Amino acid sequence: MLELEEDVARAESDPAYLMSFMSAPDERTGETFTFEHLRNDGAAVDHPWGWQREFFLWLYGSHRTITLKARQLGVTWIGCGACVVDALSLPGSLCLIYRQKEEEAVENVRRCWSLFQSLPQHLRMDAKVLTPARGSLPSTEIKLRFPDGKISRIVAMTSASASGHGKTARRVLLDEHSRIERAAEIMKAVQPAAGSKGRISIISTANGVSNEETGEGNQFHWLWVNADEAGFERRFLPWSLHPDRDQWWYDNDPEVRGLKSHERAEQYPANEDEAFTLTKRLFFSPDDLMWYAKHRVKEHLYRCDFVNPKNKAKLAVGPSATLYKWQGKFDARPSGRVSEATGAIRIFAEPEVNHRYALAADVATGDGLDYCVAYVIDLTNAEFVAELRQRYGSDVYASQLHYLGKRYATARIAIETQGGYGDAVVAALRDRTAGRPPYPNLYRHRLDSQAAMPEQKRYGWPTNSATRPKILNQLERHIRDHTLPWVTHRLLAEMRTFIEDDKRRPSPRAQSGAHDDAVIAASIALEMYRQFGDFEHRNRSNRRRSARPPVLYPWQTAS
Repeated sequence: MLELEEDVARAESDPAYLMSFMSAPDERTGETFTFEHLRNDGAAVDHPWGWQREFFLWLYGSHRTITLKARQLGVTWIGCGACVVDALSLPGSLCLIYRQKEEEAVENVRRCWSLFQSLPQHLRMDAKVLTPARGSLPSTEIKLRFPDGKISRIVAMTSASASGHGKTARRVLLDEHSRIERAAEIMKAVQPAAGSKGRISIISTANGVSNEETGEGNQFHWLWVNADEAGFERRFLPWSLHPDRDQWWYDNDPEVRGLKSHERAEQYPANEDEAFTLTKRLFFSPDDLMWYAKHRVKEHLYRCDFVNPKNKAKLAVGPSATLYKWQGKFDARPSGRVSEATGAIRIFAEPEVNHRYALAADVATGDGLDYCVAYVIDLTNAEFVAELRQRYGSDVYASQLHYLGKRYATARIAIETQGGYGDAVVAALRDRTAGRPPYPNLYRHRLDSQAAMPEQKRYGWPTNSATRPKILNQLERHIRDHTLPWVTHRLLAEMRTFIEDDKRRPSPRAQSGAHDDAVIAASIALEMYRQFGDFEHRNRSNRRRSARPPVLYPWQTAS
C-alpha cells in the first residue's frame, strides 16, 4: 500500500513518471510498446528512446510548442500522453485534439483511451469513466469524473474554422497541423481558448512553405519561421532519432526508397531546410530561386498610385490624373499623411527615352481573395520596371493600367482574359465614359502556331490549356538560365509556393492558401518580350532571308 501511495505521489510531481506506466499496441505489428524509458532512474537514462523523456517534459511544461518531425518517432503518442496526464493530474481540465478530418481526430482520442486503460488502477487517480460507455471505444470524447465531482474531458475537434471558439482548454493538441485546412482560423480560436495558462502543442511533418512576407501559404511553416514572434518554442526531430535507423536504412529500406524525393523529404527529413524546401515539388528549382534571392532581388524606388487631383481621396478617374509617390509615413502632398508606406504600384526603373514597353495584367477572379497583378516589362532588356498589386474593381484597375501604360511610352497592354474576368477590364480601357480616351495600344492574341501568325479580333491574352504551359515554361527557363535581370520580392515569394500538383488542376499551380497572380502576370509579360522584344537575332531590315548568310554551328565548321 505504501509503495502505491509513493507511486501516486511521484506521478503527481513528475508527469513523465505517470506516462512511463502507459503502453499501447504497435499499429503495424500488434506488439505492445511501453514508455518505461520516461522514468528518470538508472538504466533508463541510456535507453535508445531515452530522448523522449526530455522531449515529453518540454512539450508538457511549455506554454507554446511547435514540433517539426520525421515519421514514426512516437511523437503523436507523446502528445496524446500529455493529454491523458493533464486529464488525470488536473481534474476538470479540457483537452482539444485537432486533425484535418474528424475521423483522424477520433483516432487520436482513441490513442488517449488506449493509454489511459493501460495504467494500473492506482494511477487512474480514482477517476470514473463517464464516456465511453463500458466496453465500447470513444467516438469523439473521453469524459472522466473525479471524487470531488470535477470532470476532465478529451475531445476530438474538426478543422472547421469556427471549431474551438468559446471554449477554455488546458491543452490544445494540433496534430499534423501542416495538413489542416483553415489552420490560421483555427489558431485564432485556440489562442484565446488556451489563454495564458493553457498549453498549445503543434506537431507535424512538413507540407510546403508559406509566403514569409504575407503569411499566405502553409500556416505551419509560417508559424515555424516566426516562432519567436508568435511566442512558440521550436523542436526539430530528424529521422535518425529512431534507434533502428541508420544511413544504410535510409538508403536501402524499401519503405524509403519507394518514395519520390519530395515525399522522402516530407516523411523523413534530416534537417528543417530539407523538409521545407523539398516537401512540395516546386515548379521552379529551389537552387535557382535561392540564387535569385541572394543576387538579383530588386528593391523598388518608390510606391505610387495615379490619383485625380480634383478629388485626392479617390484613385484616378479623369484624363488629368497625377502620379503621387508615397514615401514612408508621408506622401507627396503637403498635408497628406498615411500610417505606413502605401501605393499599389511599385516602381523599379523610370521610363527611358527610346525604350519600348509592354504591360501584362492578371485579373482577379472576383472572389475577394485573389489580387489584380500587373508587370511593366522593358522590351529592350526584359527588366520588370513596375509592379502593380491590389484588389481592385475592373473600372479602377483599368484606370490604373491606363495611366501606368501611358507613363511607359504607351506600353502595349495584354489583359489576361481566361474565365471572362478580364473582359470587363478590356471594356473599361476602351470606354470613354470615365473621361479618358480609349487606350490605343491593346494586345490581340497572335496564333504563332500558324506560319502567318494571324492576329485574333478579340483583345487580350487567353490563358488556356495550350498557352498556359508555354508561358510558364518560358518563365521557368529564364529562372533556370538566370537570364532575368532581376525579380521582385512578390514574384520570388509566389515562385516559392508554385508547385506541381498531381491531385488538382491546373498544374503547376499555387499551393493551397497561396497565390499565383504574380507568376501568371510575369509569365505573360515575358511572352510580350518574346513576341515584341529587341533581340540581336530579330531581323528588322527589309532584306530578304536569302540575302542573309546562313548560321553555322561549331560542329558544321569542324574539319
